[in-house]
Amino acid sequence: MWTPRPVANNATDFISIEGGARLTGQVRVPGAKNATLPALVAACLSREPTTLTNVPLDLADVRLMITTLGAHGVRITFDGPSTLTLDGGGWHGGAFSPELSTRFRHVLLLMGLSAFYQVPADLTGVGGCSLGSRKHDLHAQLFSDFGYFVFDNERSFSICGGPKPETVTTSFHYPSFGATLNFLFAAVGRVGQQSILHNAALNPEVIDTITLLQSMGAEIAWDANRTLSVTGPQKLRGVSHQILGDRVFAATLAAAVACTRGEALVTGVGAEYLANEFEVWQAAGLRVQPTATGFGVACPDRLTARDVSTRPYPGFHTDIQPLHTVMMSLARGTSRVTETILDDRFRYCPELVRMGARIDVIDGGFTCVNGQEGKIAVVEGVERLHASDVQATDIRGGAAVVVAALAAEGRTSIGNVYQLDRGYADLATVLSSLGARIQRVNAAYSPASSAEQNTPLNKRGAACLTPLPG
Repeated sequence: MWTPRPVANNATDFISIEGGARLTGQVRVPGAKNATLPALVAACLSREPTTLTNVPLDLADVRLMITTLGAHGVRITFDGPSTLTLDGGGWHGGAFSPELSTRFRHVLLLMGLSAFYQVPADLTGVGGCSLGSRKHDLHAQLFSDFGYFVFDNERSFSICGGPKPETVTTSFHYPSFGATLNFLFAAVGRVGQQSILHNAALNPEVIDTITLLQSMGAEIAWDANRTLSVTGPQKLRGVSHQILGDRVFAATLAAAVACTRGEALVTGVGAEYLANEFEVWQAAGLRVQPTATGFGVACPDRLTARDVSTRPYPGFHTDIQPLHTVMMSLARGTSRVTETILDDRFRYCPELVRMGARIDVIDGGFTCVNGQEGKIAVVEGVERLHASDVQATDIRGGAAVVVAALAAEGRTSIGNVYQLDRGYADLATVLSSLGARIQRVNAAYSPASSAEQNTPLNKRGAACLTPLPG
């Protein structure tokens, strides 16, 4: 049996980047974090073994989900470096460890798994990136509509018991990614009964999960205007499923190429999943050429400013917004980046300002989806950025800082790399393969000589966390 490699201890790690290298070459993106986490849960809806391939097992959030599933009765076998098999028949729900649940937001999907098996579940704390107010209201609404007693406040979320209705119809005021997934998990457990959701999320990662559930035997259909109709099967069978490629990782690489005036071929995910983002970036001057296995991207000249406003898929993705902001920080002209989803998404901007970016975050005069006052980043492009000591504030904000460092003059040091590890597996090695002068360093075990410090690291640091149980 294959055993996952240990994950680097990143408590003292930092990333060092000597900017100015033009990124060129070819790279394949791994499976998507946001497709993997729901697929892991969906696989557990069967009492038969289900095998997932193209799984990014090195991601911290993926490891946390696997560890939590195993601690609550799921049988897990690791079959290779990106393949594992799950049998969810032993799932027993219950109270989840705050030590795990407070470290990633997708732990909420385990409520849907518990609803499927009709066992109580209790979360004390939900983690994830700190991007402003992140409510559980749509999750609470849907489980209440499914007949569960729900307890929800800022620190706890639980479901148990309750009379189960014969028909379920629910509607979201916003097409929530996570709540749509929990609707699917709860709905396929209602044998022979129909459940309907209006205003469901259309994200490719949701579609990938639906594809998996349909192959397992679920009856799921789309109607007009984002409406999902689900009829619960007698049982869900075990299958094999390949995880969708990571479109946000692909967008990160495209942004890195753009900011370093490079040229690269990115494979493993279709360009159609980034259609809205590429439309904006092509208008700004980025060259994008779809291929059979991905896309080519090149940026021979400085970009020109373009405004964006984040929207639910297929609109401009909120996770890709930080990448657009750093691209615009080096563009000709002034752009406005409007964030409509999460009120504190711009918390990475002060890090870019430390590197010489000219960004002013102002009140937007509107309300975000989460009910808080929205903001707009006004970005005045500069010709160049400079090195500084900065932090990865969150997964995608951290990626924006990395991209900025690749283009900046001098050597930038980036701390809090745990955030990057949650969404980017071995990012330093991937970027190094394209010619980036990037090094991951453990401060407690850093190279002694300057010659060693200028050598890209292709391996993790020496200190490690405990490997996952295999």
